[in-house]
Amino acid sequence: MGRREVEVLIKGAAEEAGFGQGHTRGNHVILIKGNLAPGIHRARVVHATPNRLYGESLTPAVESPEPAPARRELKSFPAAGLIAGFGSRFLPAA
Repeated sequence: MGRREVEVLIKGAAEEAGFGQGHTRGNHVILIKGNLAPGIHRARVVHATPNRLYGESLTPAVESPEPAPARRELKSFPAAGLIAGFGSRFLPAA
């Protein structure tokens, strides 16, 4: 079984520790092993699940100087910051 090579836009660290997350040109989510800097990389798909691809980097890229956190903190937004015109109708009347 041949392995497919794809071009990937890495956005940053994935929720799974030790992987960078990005998307292929076909908009498939892919996790690349390693701490890659954000940007475009060549990768080889080594495993696939129904929801994502797993791969290894083929480009001799410069890795990020320090590891990014494995998970991002969720930011809370005030009710007034909801999408204009949509959020206010779901809030109780003042």
